[in-house]
Amino acid sequence: MSERSLTSKPVPPRKDAAIETREKILRAAIATVRAHGIAGATTRAIAAEAGIAEGSIYRHFSDKIDVFQTAVVEYLVPSYRDFMGDLPAKAGTATPAVRLREVLRKTMAFYRDLIPTMAVLYSENALRDRYQAQLIEGRGPHRASEAVAEYLAGELSLGRLPSGIDPQAAAQMLLGACFQQVFFEQTIGKERLQLSERTLIARMVQTLTGRGGAPTSE
Repeated sequence: MSERSLTSKPVPPRKDAAIETREKILRAAIATVRAHGIAGATTRAIAAEAGIAEGSIYRHFSDKIDVFQTAVVEYLVPSYRDFMGDLPAKAGTATPAVRLREVLRKTMAFYRDLIPTMAVLYSENALRDRYQAQLIEGRGPHRASEAVAEYLAGELSLGRLPSGIDPQAAAQMLLGACFQQVFFEQTIGKERLQLSERTLIARMVQTLTGRGGAPTSE
């Protein structure tokens, strides 16, 4: 027996082909929306991005809406939800200015993928109801605001933010501003925005904390 065979790590078992194909479709759906917008994210385009036959999509999903709904729930939301879920416990670690810049950047990045995908899910009342039926207690967009509010409350209790801040109102203003920035960016274009993402984040942080407002190099 060779030395290589003794030290090599075992090869992990290969995923089931059906699971791999399903995951490729979901990744391709997100990539297609990023590249072409919701109008260009047809099943044909998704199949081409995934490198599969268009008919293969319907072996895993009932229709295009099902693809996007699943992509939101299984691919877009989990990492952002986990990040926000960890946020309240980070009060008292990095400075509030540093932490809030991180939150705002991640939120805008999340919204860039979410907004065009949600557009199709909310394009008709029936589709909206179908998506909302999938949201169970403890899940939904309000959870991000609650996490930011809890984080801000923690920083207030430590005396690291100006007194008088309403954590819930501040959280909703911060996330609402992120949503508006991305929405305007995707509708009228970055070049017509009064503030760039970087400048807006810096000014929001400065307004809330009284410091850390000057844009720094990325």
